Amino acid sequence: MSRQKFETNPESAYYYKHIRRQRGLKRVQGYLYLIESVGCFTIVCTFGILFLPRNLTAIPPILFFLFLGIFLLITGILAIKRGYKPITQEEISIRRSTERKQLFQYAQGAIPWRFRLPATVMEVLVGLFFTILGVTALVVTFTPLISYGALFYIPSLAAGAYFLIDALKRAKMARQLAALSSRELANRLALGELTKGQ
Repeated sequence: MSRQKFETNPESAYYYKHIRRQRGLKRVQGYLYLIESVGCFTIVCTFGILFLPRNLTAIPPILFFLFLGIFLLITGILAIKRGYKPITQEEISIRRSTERKQLFQYAQGAIPWRFRLPATVMEVLVGLFFTILGVTALVVTFTPLISYGALFYIPSLAAGAYFLIDALKRAKMARQLAALSSRELANRLALGELTKGQ
């Protein structure tokens, strides 16, 4: 369905823009993961040439970066595929219904798993992991923006910053979730009444 058809209804237009923005972020994440996977495969090849078969102790880190590269490659491809998926009226209707139910639950005090402490701690650890990888690659290459290391440390540092900032934002938002959800639910219901929920 075309964008113009969604824009005839304010509520549908709201969800269309929201989903389109999420699709764009998903594409950016996918390309970031692909660049990360190239960096991992570069490290695997470099370590393999430099240390194998003379030094067998290099096998565990090589396998780790190999599996990490494969994981990032698959995750990136799936994210890009989801990012280019067309937006349908059915998806907008499902999103509207689901989000209204969720907002009602959050306004009543329910905390979604992404805002709970274990999820926040896990995201902080993931952010620190990527940041440490990026800093390590930057220190090891010694020639910023010239060597192959730039393929790895720039996306690593960007990914680390993304996860850390996102975790901090969600930790702050968790304390205000009930009030924000009540306000957002009232806005959505008012918009739905204006358009009779169509």
